[in-house]
Amino acid sequence: MAEKYINPHTDFDRDIVNAIRTAEKKKYAEGRAEGRAEGEKKAKERIASNLLALGVPIETIMQASGLSEEEIKNIQ
Repeated sequence: MAEKYINPHTDFDRDIVNAIRTAEKKKYAEGRAEGRAEGEKKAKERIASNLLALGVPIETIMQASGLSEEEIKNIQ
């Protein structure tokens, strides 16, 4: 039976490239998730700001937006 020849340089380089690609994909996914969360928070803050301008009580805004009372007061 013929033995498979393993080139340590080529296989090692391939492993490094795969590790780098995996790390890049992970960081990209983390960045997207972080960006989405930030965008959602900003949208909630805009809505809360509009509701405050309309005179809606803070308790109602808290229920509707999921923001805390402190976060809403910081918007004022």
